[in-house]
Amino acid sequence: MNINEKREVHPRRLLCCIAIGTMIWLSPTPVGLDATAWQCFAVFAATIVALLVKPMPMGSSVLCGLVVLAAGNVLGETSKESLAVALSGYGDTTTWLVVSAFLLGSAMVRSGLGRRIAL
Repeated sequence: MNINEKREVHPRRLLCCIAIGTMIWLSPTPVGLDATAWQCFAVFAATIVALLVKPMPMGSSVLCGLVVLAAGNVLGETSKESLAVALSGYGDTTTWLVVSAFLLGSAMVRSGLGRRIAL
């Protein structure tokens, strides 16, 4: 994305993502599936659709999904427990290893260092 591009929210696309998530959330839970698992699926489906149709920047879409999981008490008995479970993956060292590898790789490509090392 160019730095000069406007970052804007597309209301119709956002409404479509919210509608998909709401329809799944409110539909009957399939037999053999826990209600919280179905609600989790609804949030994940809406987030994936948001990542595909891009109603807003990717970070905002994922953050909205995390907020819905935490505020809806989907992952725990209370909002505090849900938030702790939703954010627990960011405390894992493996996650940050992968993020740092992507950042380092991107920096090497942009600077041309990878090409110079390969020659």
